[in-house]
Amino acid sequence: MKLFELLGKIFTSQFYLLDNITIISMKMGFKYYKAVRRVSHVILFIGIVFCTISLFIELRESFSQEADLKGELENMTPTELLHKISAIDDKRRVIGVRLLKIFGDLFPTLARTNLPEIIVRTKINKGTVGFFGVISALTQIYLKNREYNLKKLTG
Repeated sequence: MKLFELLGKIFTSQFYLLDNITIISMKMGFKYYKAVRRVSHVILFIGIVFCTISLFIELRESFSQEADLKGELENMTPTELLHKISAIDDKRRVIGVRLLKIFGDLFPTLARTNLPEIIVRTKINKGTVGFFGVISALTQIYLKNREYNLKKLTG
């Protein structure tokens, strides 16, 4: 596992831990649960940044694989070339969907951290937050369905 991907998963898991603490403290009547919620979403924002960096590194690696493939063009049959190109294309498609999911997660996270209020002095519209939340959910459903179908095909 790559460093940025690992850091993204660590920060995301820390978000879930703090989010559960927020819910418990809210139910128990503690008055500082809003501060804990804000901190948890800042941690999630950092995790999203690490995941985005990881995806851009993967995208760059796919472009270098394609460049290496062009160098090996004389040694391959057309069928081998098509299989390798389709594998690279499939990898890029998944990276694009994962980037869309991260972009969908970004707006709800930003709305909870109040960073837009601090930086540009405006709140993110609740409709915008909901729209990008739906995009995130739909892309996650697509990725899970794709993963399930690949497992089903391979046995």
